[in-house]
Amino acid sequence: RVRSSAASDVYKRQVDADPALKKKTDRNIQRLGVVLQYARQHYSENITLQDAAEAVALNREYFARFFRKYMGMTFMEYVFAIRLEHVYYDIANTDYTIGSIADKHGFCHNYKLFVKKFKEQYGAVPERLESDLARTNNLFQQTIVYQYKIYFSRDDYDDYIM
Repeated sequence: RVRSSAASDVYKRQVDADPALKKKTDRNIQRLGVVLQYARQHYSENITLQDAAEAVALNREYFARFFRKYMGMTFMEYVFAIRLEHVYYDIANTDYTIGSIADKHGFCHNYKLFVKKFKEQYGAVPERLESDLARTNNLFQQTIVYQYKIYFSRDDYDDYIM
């Protein structure tokens, strides 16, 4: 949930006016920081809602409501988002297969779920992204070569390349 500026100002004044509410809010923000760090450190493992709740000493049901209230998404949606960031980076920057990338970043148990989440996040299946990136990279390399050919005479270019 995104609060409007006016609503945020009202909430901030309420928190500032009530020391008990401020203490509770500060404690919740600290807990949230701990669990976000935990998720970033363990995203590639088979982590569960229970694992995250235990990391901040809350019961599972309360933690689920707490996380959704402060983050606007479920804990597992957050973990999937972290995993997908890493997958996207590896698809764009490595030559590993998509299956091995998915395994490396925590999608080892359900490839179908991985493809579904990836498509929701990026609007294409991973294989399509990989081929689009390869085509873009190839066009970029061709453009660089073309620019060198224009800059150098043909003989100079052949000497430069060899």
